[in-house]
Amino acid sequence: MRHHIAHLYKVEVSNSQLVKKGQQIGLLGNSGTKWAHVHYEIQKIFRNWTSYTSGMSKAQVLQHYADPRPYEKTVLPTFDHYGWYWLDNIGGGKLHPGTDLNGKGSGNADLKQPVYAPVSGKVVAVRNDSGWGNHIFIDEGETGTTMGQVSDWYKRYGDREPNDNDKQYFGHWEKQGELKFAQEIVPKTLAAKNAKISELENRPPEIKEVEKIVFRDKLETLEEIKVLKAEKIDLNKKITFLKGQLKDWGGIVEVDTKSSLKRFVELISLGLKTIINKISKKGKK
Repeated sequence: MRHHIAHLYKVEVSNSQLVKKGQQIGLLGNSGTKWAHVHYEIQKIFRNWTSYTSGMSKAQVLQHYADPRPYEKTVLPTFDHYGWYWLDNIGGGKLHPGTDLNGKGSGNADLKQPVYAPVSGKVVAVRNDSGWGNHIFIDEGETGTTMGQVSDWYKRYGDREPNDNDKQYFGHWEKQGELKFAQEIVPKTLAAKNAKISELENRPPEIKEVEKIVFRDKLETLEEIKVLKAEKIDLNKKITFLKGQLKDWGGIVEVDTKSSLKRFVELISLGLKTIINKISKKGKK
């Protein structure tokens, strides 16, 4: 793979030079940009010396670039914080193909801090371009790689995107790059995953038992929460129903009370009228 380090204040290696991982290759700078930082990216498929991600989907970016984060502390041991991050959307339909590494402080406080080679390999280009400033390309490994062959193609045809006549030739090397990635990187990744699986499977029985209990307790807790939530829903429904009933009952009681009072008054009135009539009749006799 091809490692790209940009915006250097000073380059301390030359084209075609072999470098070792951790070897100082330059000083952090702000060439091609306003604020000092190191732009670092890993190219799986090379296009040209100044290529970017304009018009590329996330899937295409991931096809062309690798995650640079495992190498950041090697490139800049004083790394403290990011500028643009891996796959950040920086506007204009562009995803950031690497990481912008800063030392401590803001602005240009980290200017001229040492920058180191992320891997052992061959310097295939030392350039100064608009937007990139002083930048270096290092091909991983010391012998001819697919990246090196693509680099030879560009030496012959110039720093430009391939046209229709070039695409067949360029496409051949692009496929070679994908094949190399599949043959070298994928098996390592699978091996690492298999080792992790083996490590998990070979844990002591007591650890497995504890994890099993914890997992079971977690499931039981989740089930209990599920039941409680269902009960809460039922309770809310019951509360709503009871409120409705209380409202209805309150109305009935109110009507009954009024009816009772009215009837009571009517009975008293009738009783008084009866008494008065009886008194009147006695008086007439």
